[in-house]
Amino acid sequence: SDDAFDIVSCRIAPHHFPTITSFVSEVSRVLKTGGQFLLDDNVAPEIKEFDEFYNTVEKKRDYSHFRAWKKSEWLQMLENEGFEIQELYRFDKTFDFESWCNRMHLSDTEKTELNEYMLNSSDKIKQKFRIQIENNRITSFQGEAIVLKATKL
Repeated sequence: SDDAFDIVSCRIAPHHFPTITSFVSEVSRVLKTGGQFLLDDNVAPEIKEFDEFYNTVEKKRDYSHFRAWKKSEWLQMLENEGFEIQELYRFDKTFDFESWCNRMHLSDTEKTELNEYMLNSSDKIKQKFRIQIENNRITSFQGEAIVLKATKL
């Protein structure tokens, strides 16, 4: 129903939604005026090269990944839908390469291809994502996420 909830929360899922604006619209529709939307999700960096790299890596690992949105995209989508951002916290997320791949049951071939893609990335990308390499194997890298609270006006 319209205006049914005081709070809507969503954790580590919107990067799988192909129609993100429909999702944000639905959050607004079901929230009461003054209701809060709480979001926790991975985000892409603002720089296009870094955004493309991160989303490519995620898509290679997980076919259901659609897009990790930039922080600025979240702000714009929410404000366009009549939300006011109350709080936004950005934090680093370190991914252990092996366990990160294993959660999606990647084959050895898929892991090797992903490893090669990351190994062959530019020095700028390796630095930005804190890509750690041992014996020509990626051991870890760092992404980012946000937690935000927005109020429906």
